[in-house]
Amino acid sequence: MLGRLAAADRAAESAASPAPVVRLDERRAVELALGKTLSIKLGLLQREGDRFSLRVARQQLRPRVDFASTSGQTRTLSNAEDEDPRLQADRAATTYGPQVTWRVPTGGEFSYSWNTSLGVARETVDDFRGDRSTTLETGWTVSLSQPLLRGGGWTVGRSGVKQAEIADRLSQLNLRATVIGAVNEVLGAYRTFVQAKEAASIARLSLGRGKHTLEVSRELLDAGRISRSEGTQAEAEVAGRELALITAVNAEDSSRLKLARLLDEPSSVQFEVQPPEKVERVTAQVGTALAIAHRSRIDFSASKLDGEAAKLGLAVARNSQLWDLRLAATRTQSSLHNATSSFQTAYDGLRRPDKQETFVGLTLKVPLWGDLERRQALLSANIAVRQHALRHENLRQDIESQVIDRIRNLEAAGKFLEIARQSRELAAKAVDDESFRFRSGLSSILNVARLEDRFVSSQMGELGALLGYLNAVTGLDETLGVTLQTWRVTLDSDQEDRPKISP
Repeated sequence: MLGRLAAADRAAESAASPAPVVRLDERRAVELALGKTLSIKLGLLQREGDRFSLRVARQQLRPRVDFASTSGQTRTLSNAEDEDPRLQADRAATTYGPQVTWRVPTGGEFSYSWNTSLGVARETVDDFRGDRSTTLETGWTVSLSQPLLRGGGWTVGRSGVKQAEIADRLSQLNLRATVIGAVNEVLGAYRTFVQAKEAASIARLSLGRGKHTLEVSRELLDAGRISRSEGTQAEAEVAGRELALITAVNAEDSSRLKLARLLDEPSSVQFEVQPPEKVERVTAQVGTALAIAHRSRIDFSASKLDGEAAKLGLAVARNSQLWDLRLAATRTQSSLHNATSSFQTAYDGLRRPDKQETFVGLTLKVPLWGDLERRQALLSANIAVRQHALRHENLRQDIESQVIDRIRNLEAAGKFLEIARQSRELAAKAVDDESFRFRSGLSSILNVARLEDRFVSSQMGELGALLGYLNAVTGLDETLGVTLQTWRVTLDSDQEDRPKISP
């Protein structure tokens, strides 16, 4: 009971508020899809995260500045024997200063730190507390570590950034693939709705003709020119067409709801659409189409990027087989002052430092036993390169067969459209002729119904052939990777790769 009341309330609300009407054609449907389709929204969010990952990778080769500070107190108790005085030393110290680190593109690392340390100390012997002493120490340290074999060189040093750039380009391709999938999905839903709507319209016209034929048959029956069985046949034909109309209207509403869901429109929306009156024929040559596909296909471009990543991984793995030989250099300079000095004196003292230390040398690490991880990494990298070569060649062959198949399907769809159009014209002429004969009493209801069914079937066939040809063109665009170019969709990098239709 409650369910019926709720349904009645919803029906009343629907009657009170008129359903929104949206006028659509294919271009408008694509434009709405770019801004409202869920898959594109999710793809843009993923792209936002991938774009920031590239920033993080590039940041690794830029100087990083930190500020470090340590503050605390240390207490030291002596372990003297009982007869000796007990010694206790307290020291409070605060150390602070900036630190700069820079990972250079050649694989090395440069660092600079400036430290200022302020210390306060006091010693206590038994119950006697000594004087408090204050010290101020300032200094800086510069160091450089540069690999000469393993981990050194421009290729290895920038490998992390290069891999991130490849990943970012793959992310862009994935977003383009998402947009292409959304465009094709909306186009398919739009054409399905157009076909269902036109099918319902054809069913209504067929029902109208059937009712007209029924009226004529009743007049002929009253005049005794046809038998009662033929009149019953006319009524049965009208009932069958009413059933066909109900089925067509249900299919139309189902396809409308699907299209509304894809375009993020309310379920009550009504679409005003018109089937294309004529279609421009498209021709394609296999050689030209293959060249376009190799240049524009997203999966083929992604495969090339995967090849670059695999080769870069192999170069890094080969470099990792070398010995670890590094050049190290460090320069330290500091100045220490007592309590009578000021901060300015301490900093000025760095020009006449109390302590200077310079180190330049080499460090070498040679694996002798138990180091199989690097050999495994090299083997895996070699296998990855060879596997990619096989997959890339297989993809090339798949693209060739897909392009040939799509072109053949397009040609077949064009011929089918021509035949379907001719069949509809002939079927319409046959219905007109047979209806005239029936009104003249020279034909039967059965013949008229048979030709009428054939005419409806030919109308449906022409509509299906027309939309089938459009789908064949869309399929060829997808196979060649030119869907976005066909619909003039661009991904605006200034607007965070948001897709839009260019004028």
